[in-house]
Order: sequence, then C-alpha cells, then structure tokens
Amino acid sequence: MNQPIERVLIKDASRDILANFMTITLGIEVPDDAKVTTLRAQIIKAGWTKEDIPVLQIHSSSPKTSNIGNPVLKADGRYYITIVIPNSEGPGGEDAVPVQVNGSAMKINRGEPSEIPVEFVEALDNAKMDIYTPSNNGLQAPRVVHSYPFHYVN
Repeated sequence: MNQPIERVLIKDASRDILANFMTITLGIEVPDDAKVTTLRAQIIKAGWTKEDIPVLQIHSSSPKTSNIGNPVLKADGRYYITIVIPNSEGPGGEDAVPVQVNGSAMKINRGEPSEIPVEFVEALDNAKMDIYTPSNNGLQAPRVVHSYPFHYVN
C-alpha cells in the first residue's frame, strides 16, 4: 500500500494512535482502560528508543493513491474498509472466508458488506492463484486471479 507515513512525537500522540502502534508494530495487547501515560511508559519499556512513532496517514478527501478503497479511521485507531466477497460456485462457496494477518485471524462473511481492517483487505488482495486453461496443444500460460475475489463498497 502506498500511503504516506507521518512521524508523531510520542508525547503528542493520542491514546488511539499509541494503542494502534503498540498493537500493530510492537505486538503488545492494550487494555481498554489503559491511560495515555501508561501506554507511553510501555512503549519505552518495550525498547522503543525514538521520540516519535510512525503513523499511516490516509486522507479521505484526497485522491486515492492505491487501489485499496476508501479507508475510514475508527475510534480504535485502525483504518477500516467495507468490502463484499461474493458467493462462488462449488463446495464452500457460501462459507465465510478465513483471513490471517500477523497472527490475528478473522472470518469474512460472503455475500454481504463487511467492514474490515485495511491490513486484512491487503491480505485478501495479495491472495492469488494461477488458473490454467486447457488448449489443443496442452495448457496455456497461467492466468493469475484472486483466490477470493472481492469488491469495495463506498
């Protein structure tokens, strides 16, 4: 994803930004009732030595710089996108689609709009497979397709 990264001073960062950084970057679980001062101390205790942290900047009013849809920042400090994975033919074609990112897993229901974190959409977008089409003289070169095709809902 080609979104700009901004650096935010830890002393100026909001609770949501700190919690998001801790969860995504440091892999630290953040309790819902944790205070900003506690989060700052935990970041330092975890070994982060810089005065600032990276923050993904997505401006919904600016033109899209990738094909990732229109992310929306939620109160938990994460960006979400609404997608639909259509039902498909064959066995399991109506089952929820399991997606994993860095040890976190979720199931996305098919055939209905689902609001999911950006990193799970990126995983779906990167999940591809080769399809071979038979021809008279053997198999043609493979076509690369999404393992679970989806579309964005605005």
